[in-house]
Amino acid sequence: MFIHESSHAWDGHIGPDNQTARSSSAEWLSALNADSCVADDYSASSQHEAFAQTVVYYIYLQATNALHNSASECMRNQLDVIERYLPLSDLKLKT
Repeated sequence: MFIHESSHAWDGHIGPDNQTARSSSAEWLSALNADSCVADDYSASSQHEAFAQTVVYYIYLQATNALHNSASECMRNQLDVIERYLPLSDLKLKT
């Protein structure tokens, strides 16, 4: 829950154009619309919740070395956007 709520704070304060929340950016909305699934049912409630839940899922996938597994291909565009915003690939995450 901490990561989810922190994602909302991060989303709302620093968008790619320094004016718009990341979850309202054209890049995020395009990725969301291009994919065939979202992280979970709660993500389907709004673009903002999808953003926060995708951050949670992205961090989980990074921590488990599963970012490029086939189970997440249906939301590849969303994960790619999050990866550009939050490049964790160089971090050593502990599970």
